Amino acid sequence: MPQTLASDMVRKSLEVFLERIEGQDTLPPDEARELLASCEIATAALERLWELVQGVLDRGLEGRRLGFLLKESVDVFALAIKAFDVARARVEAADLPPEEGAQAVSLLERSGRRAATRQAELAHLLQWLETPPREVPPSSLPAGRGGQKVEGYVRLEDLAARLISGNEK
Repeated sequence: MPQTLASDMVRKSLEVFLERIEGQDTLPPDEARELLASCEIATAALERLWELVQGVLDRGLEGRRLGFLLKESVDVFALAIKAFDVARARVEAADLPPEEGAQAVSLLERSGRRAATRQAELAHLLQWLETPPREVPPSSLPAGRGGQKVEGYVRLEDLAARLISGNEK
């Protein structure tokens, strides 16, 4: 499934990124700048994953496969949120000039908020998809519906015959 491949690629990238930055306490300025460049790459990968999921939603996908894709994507965005939080903490502790440090922290906070928003949207869709439909008792439906005397009623056999013959009227 190509959608899974994309989410796996983004996940693996984020895992490597997170693994490398979690053990570090203080970063020299050059490494902090490299960390920011890596965050921009991660942000671009997340945006592309988001676009891919949106494309799948637009085209449609069978329910179980869609649920799997949404679950995978929710997990990837959760990992991204964690990665951006850790990166922000590392950049805050880095020895960057104050203005550059403030811009870097702001960029990481925006990226984290965007990932959180996207994760929440996908989680909401996943919850909606996994929620079974409400049961509607037949007694709650209006009476007198579905009869053959209703205006515009066409028997299935008549409709099929019209479609087969090519006569649209």
